[in-house]
Amino acid sequence: MQIVVKTAILEDASDIANIAKDTFVLACPSSAAPAEIEKYISNSLSTGYFKSVITSKAAYIACAFVGGEMAGFVVAVYNSSCESQANLNNAAEIQKLYIRPKFHGKEIAYKLMTSAINEITKPGIDTIWLGVYSNNIKAKRFYSKFGFNVVGKTNFTMGSEIHLDHIMAINAL
Repeated sequence: MQIVVKTAILEDASDIANIAKDTFVLACPSSAAPAEIEKYISNSLSTGYFKSVITSKAAYIACAFVGGEMAGFVVAVYNSSCESQANLNNAAEIQKLYIRPKFHGKEIAYKLMTSAINEITKPGIDTIWLGVYSNNIKAKRFYSKFGFNVVGKTNFTMGSEIHLDHIMAINAL
């Protein structure tokens, strides 16, 4: 299976939004209300949102393709402070990493994460961080393979619900 990772273009925005819609629920707390999940998806993971990210100079978004089908994507922000962790200075953020379920366990997430880390590790970036739902053990185990460690916590607000996320970080030097 050949995996091709490329920088996203505007024409990819709809497919990216569909992957986000189909996979966001997999990373949510099981107690999250379906109505709040739907509101979050329509407000924060829309085609329009991803078009703005693709055209932004402040972010990197890459897609992985298998046999011409988009299998997943990653969004990274070049200079992104973490409000709940003031000690994360000169930082970049892995903001989203979503893989279609049928492609889980096929090295796609690894290739996208590697691409994002390589892209955002620039002069002046000391730390790379990300937020992950505190009970998402599978995701936290994956990120730890890249050296990410839990360095704090923050609240993730989804509509009227507040969920606990862990902040994980690595040294980018």
